[in-house]
Amino acid sequence: MKIYRAGIYARLSVRGSERKAESIENQFLICREFAKVTDDIEIIGCYSDFGKSGMNYDRPGFKRMYEDILAKKIDCVIVKDLSRFGRNHIDTGEFLQKIFPLLGVRFIAVSDGYDSISDMFGKKEFAVNLKNLVNELYAYDIGVKVKYAKELKKREGNYLGSRAPYGYKIVYENDIRVLRREEMTYRIVRQILKMYDDGRSIKEIADMLYMERINPPGEYLKSREVMKSGEIMTEGGKDAELKRWNESTIRNIIKKHKI
Repeated sequence: MKIYRAGIYARLSVRGSERKAESIENQFLICREFAKVTDDIEIIGCYSDFGKSGMNYDRPGFKRMYEDILAKKIDCVIVKDLSRFGRNHIDTGEFLQKIFPLLGVRFIAVSDGYDSISDMFGKKEFAVNLKNLVNELYAYDIGVKVKYAKELKKREGNYLGSRAPYGYKIVYENDIRVLRREEMTYRIVRQILKMYDDGRSIKEIADMLYMERINPPGEYLKSREVMKSGEIMTEGGKDAELKRWNESTIRNIIKKHKI
């Protein structure tokens, strides 16, 4: 009896519509339980992609699994269901009906009850194609709904960014997510704009911010300190722990406030 060397593949996007039952761990568990009661399968490895769309195959975990297939390390792929493998019915069909058979790879979708070696004559092919098409339409429908929800929030006046730009904070006013000036950091923004209006170059502004020990935005987010505490300087008047402002960051601040 041929023993198949299997790789378990799991995928999870970051959309809230995906149930907890679709977690990477749960997908692995379902596939492992299936393999335990299947005499001709040996699990060789597990591959996963978190926060990746099923509409394309540009995924690190999938690529690593495919490389192992080409290297003959595995000759069987097990997924919880077809939607975890992919939601693009054309590309998914290409893998299941052409590439995998050509490479001698067995494909199993546990929850869909599909096993390629028990479908040698294509009896389930129509059902698989239909399932792939449904998965793609589902992904498209979710994408449209997410886009619509964002547009609606934007029209209501909601700020949609994941975090506030330097000089501002996110607050909720009447259930609307808006930007408001943050007193301490906005003072630095005004200082940058004044230096620019006074004819200072971007490099000069960066140098002056450094000499005043003002933390750049990234460091401020970590420490919540507008200014670097302490006065210890290394040789040459430089503090090894004090980070310099990126000149592109200064340009972006000026650009946003000069429009």
